[in-house]
Amino acid sequence: MRNGRYSVPVAAGSYTLYFFPGPGVPFVGEWWDDQASFEAADPVDATSSVSGIDAELAPGVLISGRVTSSGGGLPLQGATVHLYDGSSPCWVFLDNRGTAVDGDGGESIEVLKLIASGG
Repeated sequence: MRNGRYSVPVAAGSYTLYFFPGPGVPFVGEWWDDQASFEAADPVDATSSVSGIDAELAPGVLISGRVTSSGGGLPLQGATVHLYDGSSPCWVFLDNRGTAVDGDGGESIEVLKLIASGG
Protein backbone atom coordinates (compact mmCIF):
# COMPACT_ATOMS: atom_id res chain seq x y z
CA MET A 1 0.00 0.00 0.00
CA ARG A 2 2.85 2.38 -0.66
CA ASN A 3 0.69 4.58 -2.85
CA GLY A 4 -2.34 4.37 -0.55
CA ARG A 5 -4.27 2.06 -2.86
CA TYR A 6 -5.84 -1.15 -1.61
CA SER A 7 -7.90 -4.02 -2.94
CA VAL A 8 -9.51 -6.85 -1.02
CA PRO A 9 -10.90 -9.92 -2.78
CA VAL A 10 -14.28 -10.85 -1.23
CA ALA A 11 -17.30 -12.95 -2.04
CA ALA A 12 -20.23 -10.93 -3.43
CA GLY A 13 -22.18 -9.32 -0.59
CA SER A 14 -22.56 -6.28 1.62
CA TYR A 15 -19.61 -5.10 3.74
CA THR A 16 -18.95 -2.47 6.39
CA LEU A 17 -15.43 -1.04 6.15
CA TYR A 18 -13.16 0.35 8.84
CA PHE A 19 -9.91 2.03 7.78
CA PHE A 20 -7.17 1.44 10.37
CA PRO A 21 -3.85 3.31 9.95
CA GLY A 22 -1.81 0.63 11.73
CA PRO A 23 -0.13 0.60 15.13
CA GLY A 24 2.12 3.52 15.97
CA VAL A 25 0.90 5.65 13.04
CA PRO A 26 -0.32 9.11 14.15
CA PHE A 27 -3.62 9.02 12.26
CA VAL A 28 -7.07 7.97 13.48
CA GLY A 29 -9.02 5.15 11.88
CA GLU A 30 -12.54 5.69 10.60
CA TRP A 31 -15.59 3.89 9.32
CA TRP A 32 -16.38 4.16 5.61
CA ASP A 33 -17.88 7.44 4.48
CA ASP A 34 -16.74 9.34 7.62
CA GLN A 35 -19.20 7.63 9.96
CA ALA A 36 -18.66 7.59 13.74
CA SER A 37 -19.56 3.97 14.47
CA PHE A 38 -20.21 0.55 13.00
CA GLU A 39 -23.95 1.11 13.44
CA ALA A 40 -23.84 4.41 11.50
CA ALA A 41 -21.42 3.20 8.81
CA ASP A 42 -22.76 2.91 5.28
CA PRO A 43 -22.48 -0.65 3.96
CA VAL A 44 -20.76 -1.17 0.63
CA ASP A 45 -22.78 -3.25 -1.81
CA ALA A 46 -20.21 -5.47 -3.51
CA THR A 47 -22.37 -7.63 -5.76
CA SER A 48 -19.75 -6.79 -8.41
CA SER A 49 -16.36 -5.08 -8.23
CA VAL A 50 -16.52 -1.65 -6.58
CA SER A 51 -13.98 1.18 -6.69
CA GLY A 52 -13.76 4.65 -5.19
CA ILE A 53 -14.21 3.47 -1.60
CA ASP A 54 -11.64 5.93 -0.30
CA ALA A 55 -10.86 7.38 3.11
CA GLU A 56 -8.89 10.37 4.39
CA LEU A 57 -7.71 9.66 7.91
CA ALA A 58 -7.57 12.54 10.38
CA PRO A 59 -4.26 13.36 12.05
CA GLY A 60 -3.96 12.30 15.64
CA VAL A 61 -1.43 12.09 18.42
CA LEU A 62 0.11 9.02 20.04
CA ILE A 63 -0.20 7.98 23.66
CA SER A 64 2.65 5.58 24.44
CA GLY A 65 3.95 3.78 27.48
CA ARG A 66 4.85 0.42 29.05
CA VAL A 67 2.83 -2.14 30.97
CA THR A 68 4.89 -4.08 33.51
CA SER A 69 4.41 -6.23 36.58
CA SER A 70 4.33 -4.33 39.88
CA GLY A 71 6.91 -6.56 41.59
CA GLY A 72 9.73 -6.97 39.13
CA GLY A 73 8.92 -4.52 36.35
CA LEU A 74 8.74 -7.34 33.80
CA PRO A 75 6.82 -6.55 30.59
CA LEU A 76 3.29 -7.98 30.48
CA GLN A 77 3.14 -9.18 26.89
CA GLY A 78 -0.43 -9.62 25.66
CA ALA A 79 -1.94 -7.11 28.11
CA THR A 80 -4.26 -4.62 26.43
CA VAL A 81 -4.71 -0.89 26.82
CA HIS A 82 -8.03 0.81 25.96
CA LEU A 83 -9.06 4.45 25.87
CA TYR A 84 -12.06 5.97 27.58
CA ASP A 85 -13.36 9.51 27.12
CA GLY A 86 -11.79 11.49 29.98
CA SER A 87 -14.17 14.43 29.51
CA SER A 88 -17.22 12.34 30.33
CA PRO A 89 -18.42 11.65 33.91
CA CYS A 90 -19.14 8.06 32.82
CA TRP A 91 -16.71 5.59 31.35
CA VAL A 92 -17.37 6.09 27.64
CA PHE A 93 -15.41 3.55 25.62
CA LEU A 94 -13.87 5.10 22.49
CA ASP A 95 -14.89 2.91 19.52
CA ASN A 96 -12.70 -0.07 20.31
CA ARG A 97 -9.39 1.76 20.07
CA GLY A 98 -7.02 -0.47 21.92
CA THR A 99 -3.69 -2.12 21.51
CA ALA A 100 -1.91 -5.26 22.57
CA VAL A 101 1.31 -4.88 24.50
CA ASP A 102 4.49 -6.12 22.81
CA GLY A 103 7.23 -8.29 24.33
CA ASP A 104 8.96 -5.26 25.88
CA GLY A 105 5.76 -4.05 27.55
CA GLY A 106 5.47 -1.20 25.03
CA GLU A 107 2.28 0.02 23.42
CA SER A 108 0.93 3.01 21.56
CA ILE A 109 -2.57 4.15 20.61
CA GLU A 110 -3.57 6.72 18.04
CA VAL A 111 -5.90 9.40 19.37
CA LEU A 112 -7.99 11.92 17.44
CA LYS A 113 -6.37 15.33 17.67
CA LEU A 114 -9.06 17.73 18.82
CA ILE A 115 -8.96 21.07 17.05
CA ALA A 116 -10.60 23.96 18.92
CA SER A 117 -12.43 26.54 16.87
CA GLY A 118 -13.58 29.94 17.96
CA GLY A 119 -17.13 31.02 17.52
